[in-house]
Amino acid sequence: MCEKNHPQIYGIYAKLDNLVQELTKLDNKVDTNHDLHDAEESRKQIHMRHYSEKLAVRFGLMCLPSSDIPIRIRKKKLRICGDRHTFMKLQSGFTSREIIVRETDHFHCFRDGFCPCGEFW
Repeated sequence: MCEKNHPQIYGIYAKLDNLVQELTKLDNKVDTNHDLHDAEESRKQIHMRHYSEKLAVRFGLMCLPSSDIPIRIRKKKLRICGDRHTFMKLQSGFTSREIIVRETDHFHCFRDGFCPCGEFW
């Protein structure tokens, strides 16, 4: 994967894994129903844990100095899946940070654990 060339990738992975563990304590589990890979459940869990949008949120939380600055993510090809949508909602509520995800046709604006899209993902 391309992100492995990033100089801070191991720190981002570690912080994302810690964040996922915290969310698991809040009874949030990765929803593998949205993963279409032909793999065992445990492999799907690991694969979905490190989706690029999740890495981007973690990197934004690490690098942006103020919670007043929203984290902006742009998806070029596919729409956001339910697992990532739930993750973004939880992150916006958990971190009090606005997260904006731009897809090809529309935006998701996560704030305080809510997205006004009406669960359209």
